[in-house]
Amino acid sequence: MIKKQKFNIIIILALLIGLLGWGISLTSMKAHAAAPKYYVRSSYSGDCTSWDTACDLQMALSKAGEGDIIWVAAGTYKPTTGDNREATFQLKSGVEIYGGFPENGGGWEQRNWKTHHTILSGDIGAEHNSYHVVTGSDVDESAVLDGFTITGGNADFENLHDYGGGMYNIAGSPSLRNLIFIKNVAVKGGGGMYNASGSEPILEEITFTANTAEYGGGMYNRHCSPSLTEVNFTDNTAEDGGGGIYNNGGSPSLTKSYFTGNTAEDGGGMYNDGSNPSLTEINFSANTAEYGGGMYNDGSNPSLTEVNFSANTAEYGGGMYNDGSSPNLMKVVLPT
Repeated sequence: MIKKQKFNIIIILALLIGLLGWGISLTSMKAHAAAPKYYVRSSYSGDCTSWDTACDLQMALSKAGEGDIIWVAAGTYKPTTGDNREATFQLKSGVEIYGGFPENGGGWEQRNWKTHHTILSGDIGAEHNSYHVVTGSDVDESAVLDGFTITGGNADFENLHDYGGGMYNIAGSPSLRNLIFIKNVAVKGGGGMYNASGSEPILEEITFTANTAEYGGGMYNRHCSPSLTEVNFTDNTAEDGGGGIYNNGGSPSLTKSYFTGNTAEDGGGMYNDGSNPSLTEINFSANTAEYGGGMYNDGSNPSLTEVNFSANTAEYGGGMYNDGSSPNLMKVVLPT
């Protein structure tokens, strides 16, 4: 009798767990079904209310308000059809934007951002492209961008149009997921992304590759503390410091990420300038610099846990170079 009761309890628990999982799944699906959606397709100019009457992304952004969701079909989208280099895709608090739907549209179950390439491009036809492809300034974490490739930004002017070719955040903390930043340029900082003035963006499953800048080829953080999980920096270049990432003040947090094949004068993978980042489960490999192939610390005290340095090269400090710095190392593999 006792065994039968235990068996019944196990069955009930299994059913409850199954129902809970189903409930969570339904809740997730309802979250995307309940909010008004705006549908975006390349070269469409409709009212945004269905895939057949889709509109362009700028139109959808202008219509969307708090709680709204925008679905974007595979294709290439530019901030303007004209030649205004200041044109950008400005994120909004409370608005979620999802790329990765089939070119002809489809339901949430058909979405796959890895196969249905949805590209935000700064190649507007002007001589030097848009300064910033995407802007996340003055938004909070309820602003979501998920499932896009961001490319062709060229921040080559002045007055802050020389930072953040791919994405530019001033006091902005958007939620960013499933993105690729590739071949963006900034003449000063953050070829791929620039964060400043207390910005705390949340980045998950993102790749920065082949971006270039003077400081922070992939990313430049100025007095801010973004959170990065599974964010990878590959083949980015900085003329001065931080091929992958440059941290100037603040305490960024990085988890389960890697830096590979990045190049800079100092700090091929990462340059910390008066910054105290926290790194957990990070790999630095095949990065190159004159000082600090993997990492350069200048007046910084980063905390490293389960961090591996391998095959990084530099004239001074192949793995790490410290100048007035006291990094805290725990389970760190650092070749001597």
